[in-house]
Amino acid sequence: MCQKDGWLVKCVGADPMTTKVTLYSKRRKVSAALALIGLRSRDELGLPPTEIARHVAINTSSIIRSIERAEKSSADAKHN
Repeated sequence: MCQKDGWLVKCVGADPMTTKVTLYSKRRKVSAALALIGLRSRDELGLPPTEIARHVAINTSSIIRSIERAEKSSADAKHN
């Protein structure tokens, strides 16, 4: 069952691990946050992409792309 609360949509399933919260008007910020979470989880905690993806409830390929995007943006920022 999904409920809309302003720009926040909460979809609650039977299992709390499958609960999704989507920020429709904030997709770019959510994407950047996931990239940062993925990068720091890998670098600081040594977690594999599959475990990171499981904790943030997205698929493994998406977290890998997010990490690559975060690495690229941090490398670009260092060169500028």
